[in-house]
Amino acid sequence: MNRGDTRQYLLLAAAVICIAGLYLAGTASEPSSISLADLDEHEGETVQVAGYVVHVERYSQASGFVLRNGSVSARVFSPDGADVRLADRVRVTGTVQRYEGRLEIMADNVTMLASAGHAVPLPVLAGQYDEFLDTMVTTNGSVEKVTDTAFQLVDGSCSITVRHPEGACNVSAGDRVSVTAAVRYDPGILCFYLSIERDDHHVALRG
Repeated sequence: MNRGDTRQYLLLAAAVICIAGLYLAGTASEPSSISLADLDEHEGETVQVAGYVVHVERYSQASGFVLRNGSVSARVFSPDGADVRLADRVRVTGTVQRYEGRLEIMADNVTMLASAGHAVPLPVLAGQYDEFLDTMVTTNGSVEKVTDTAFQLVDGSCSITVRHPEGACNVSAGDRVSVTAAVRYDPGILCFYLSIERDDHHVALRG
């Protein structure tokens, strides 16, 4: 190998090493994607988490919201005032820290994964009915206990009554459906329910 070939080889090797180093540095700096249930194991670290927005608070410049995934929830504080709404599905990148003794995420970035209006899993809805009260939601499940004006919508261990005008819903027990309705509360029986009241409320069969 002559001197020119050696020099080209060394330059190529240096370029490969440089590219590999940049890749590894970028990979190392990328936040870990974790479950909300594991926040306490990552205090002080920058992480990525995803879930549904189940509560929103607005401040002068900032915003705070509660992120829920399954049965686990966590508070997120956004200094930049992330524009999120109830039932949005988002991904949050931020630092896990404690505020007033409780873990929260100080958000650096909030990315929209699905905006409000998409289907909210029934277990998520069931955990925060009061937050969704008097709003319109879409959720999915199986039909049980059908009557002329109501049926039970079931997903796993969660269920809710769907009330509708007589003849408005042609469903049978065992059907998989998507329900778009208003979340209401019946003080007489101390129970939340879904109410089909308007033209944009409906029950659709799912395949």
